[in-house]
Amino acid sequence: MLLMILVGRNNVKNPLKTLAIASLFLSVTASANKSAEVKLFDDLKKVNIKCYVQVAGGGSSVIKYYDLPVKYRSDFEKDLLRKGFKRGKKTFSIQKIMQCVETHKKFTDYKANDIEDKINEMS
Repeated sequence: MLLMILVGRNNVKNPLKTLAIASLFLSVTASANKSAEVKLFDDLKKVNIKCYVQVAGGGSSVIKYYDLPVKYRSDFEKDLLRKGFKRGKKTFSIQKIMQCVETHKKFTDYKANDIEDKINEMS
């Protein structure tokens, strides 16, 4: 029915013209819906982060945080230094944050990548 309204009853005799008009309508409609979805997704966007840290009292570790809202990313490292992190029942204080990156990226320090590989093997 929608197709008939778009192309008009008289143009149905030319199927190529009908198909071209219908394709154009569907592609415009699909792109409009996609742009609306992208806008909503950007408003809700979250990021997964991993950080290479020096633990107070010696040693270093890699810690991961999932679904961190992007709007909190700028203050994340300050909060992490203040709060520390838990592993099991034990809480660790952080002396220094060496680097934080998205979880799908590699650290620039090879030691951090080695620690992450070891933690992943244990999981």
